[in-house]
Amino acid sequence: MRARLIANLVAFCVITLGLIGYGVVDLLGDPLQSPLLVSATFPDAAGVAPNFGVVLDGVVVGSVASVQLTREGARVEIALRRGVVVPSNVSASVGLANDLGEQQIELVCRGRPSKTPLRPGARIPVESGGVPVQIGRVIGTASRLLASIGARQLNALLAALGRGLSGQAQNLQEIMRASQQFSVEFLAYQRQFEALLANSTPVLDGLAGDGSQLRQDLADTEVLANVLDHHRYDLVHLLDNGATAAQLADRFLGANEPNLTCILHDFADAAANVAKPANLSNLSVGLATNPWFFGAVAAISPTGPARSLFAGDPANPHQEWLRTRLLLPPGSPAAEQYSHPTRLNPVLPGAACVTQFGRGVGPASQRLPQFPVDGTRYDWPSAASAYVRPPHRKDGP
Repeated sequence: MRARLIANLVAFCVITLGLIGYGVVDLLGDPLQSPLLVSATFPDAAGVAPNFGVVLDGVVVGSVASVQLTREGARVEIALRRGVVVPSNVSASVGLANDLGEQQIELVCRGRPSKTPLRPGARIPVESGGVPVQIGRVIGTASRLLASIGARQLNALLAALGRGLSGQAQNLQEIMRASQQFSVEFLAYQRQFEALLANSTPVLDGLAGDGSQLRQDLADTEVLANVLDHHRYDLVHLLDNGATAAQLADRFLGANEPNLTCILHDFADAAANVAKPANLSNLSVGLATNPWFFGAVAAISPTGPARSLFAGDPANPHQEWLRTRLLLPPGSPAAEQYSHPTRLNPVLPGAACVTQFGRGVGPASQRLPQFPVDGTRYDWPSAASAYVRPPHRKDGP
């Protein structure tokens, strides 16, 4: 029995020592296996000390091995656990590990995690603004602020606060619940707020660089506001009369809808005709050569008064007169008469306007009784040419 008892005690001690060893290796890592060392240089250590935790996406992946002062700042050696894969495109920042102000190193992937892991001796870049405000400095500043306030004034303030908060327990509970909810929401978007604060510096620098332009814009805005204020009654009258003007325009468009349709149709035909290559070439040549001829004629033509020739023709006090005088008799051969008389081209009066919206103006007339011309022929349009059909219709009206 005694030997059996001794064997049980020995087995119990061996199992206990094995469990203790397993717990030490599981919690602290394998002491016989060297960790993977990387580094990050911060402008300020911000209270980081050896054995502080290093987290990636909220998971502890290592600890701080040492903190050394260099010319660039505080170099933090990080010991990553063996078997933990950390992407090579991470950046480091110092964050708060708990409410007591203890610091920790936070690793954040810049974009999609890289498939290449960190190698021993790698230098991790530091995020802009990755060092939090030191709690000690904040507490010291708050202590000096409170010390500068007199005891009597502080007592009076506390008494006034007590009277103001008396009977407000329910409201205070609601405020505390709302603050707790806000804290939960804020922690859920902590990364986004940190990125916003990190990007705020370049934005503010850009605004400071454009300060003169912003001041000018604000001054122009003030001038515009003053002008609008000075003419506010005019703007009101304009808006009041705008409805009447819109009604008149609507009535005008409704009454002249057929004529407007014909004008647009004829303008499209004229534009299509001018757009042909041959016509564009002729127009270009004519515009280029006409100034040489008419410019020279205008230069040698004197101006003088001209009387009206018929009723309704106004007198022109600046009429150009062109007279020619041959210094030499014309040369040979002599002029020959045409074998057949040359007739004038027929006059093409415009057709009437009839559309799917109704009848517009009637056909145009080219008869001028004050200038009768013998042999003038009129080519009157047909009745079908008065109809303007929409493009999608092929049948007649």
